[in-house]
Amino acid sequence: MPSGSILIVEDQAIVAKDLSYCVGDLGNDVVDIVASGTVAVTKVAQLKPDVVLMDIGREGERDGVLAAEASGKRFNVPVVFVTSQTDVATTTRAKRVDPAGCVVKPFEPEQTAEALRAAMDRPSAAPVERPGRPSLSAPPEPTGPSTLLIVDDQAHTQASVMSGVPRGQRVKLGGTFDAAREILQKQGFHLIVINIDLPDADGGSAIRELRQVVGTEIPIIAIAERVSPTLAAFVKESVSVLLQSAQVEARLEAEVNEALGL
Repeated sequence: MPSGSILIVEDQAIVAKDLSYCVGDLGNDVVDIVASGTVAVTKVAQLKPDVVLMDIGREGERDGVLAAEASGKRFNVPVVFVTSQTDVATTTRAKRVDPAGCVVKPFEPEQTAEALRAAMDRPSAAPVERPGRPSLSAPPEPTGPSTLLIVDDQAHTQASVMSGVPRGQRVKLGGTFDAAREILQKQGFHLIVINIDLPDADGGSAIRELRQVVGTEIPIIAIAERVSPTLAAFVKESVSVLLQSAQVEARLEAEVNEALGL
């Protein structure tokens, strides 16, 4: 079979290790192993693997099916699902994104080799968009008065931002990154303010993905309870301003005004 670069997405360390050994023994190069679907999309953009081996049963805001859809649709990378779930509901969801193959746990080398071969030989293996689900294309250009998207589930942050917005400006609220993605498919914004501690922020990975979607022109202000050097370095290229939660009351209004040119 042809050898290639493989990205493994699996949150069970033992399974990921066994799968890595199996893939390596078949002559392939495992470029990375990640546990998060959101991180997987970022890694696909960075590493451009030949195939993604994706755990379909992932928990969190971006499970294996959604991550496969994003990886294939945006980067045309074939996805092979790895699953122990063979119920009708899971199988139906998987088929909607047209995976390149499926490996059932506990996996066998022959089965894995066949799935990888089919994925690498596939002329165009991008998962297709599910009916009714918006794509992750860039949002529309904002028009009219300044528009802000606040991505936060904390009422005090929402209130702090809105109190610093001059009258006549428009504010939209989204409590999760998933909600923000859906909103951005329909409307453009002049500024996005994000709580990086949201459960589905995935340690900052989701904000990096969101930056890829909105492009470099839209300023993003991120807020975190603790701003460590590691976090600051990780999101440096993705945000315009990174504030600690304790700084919100004193600095957020000025940062919003500066970002909007008010």
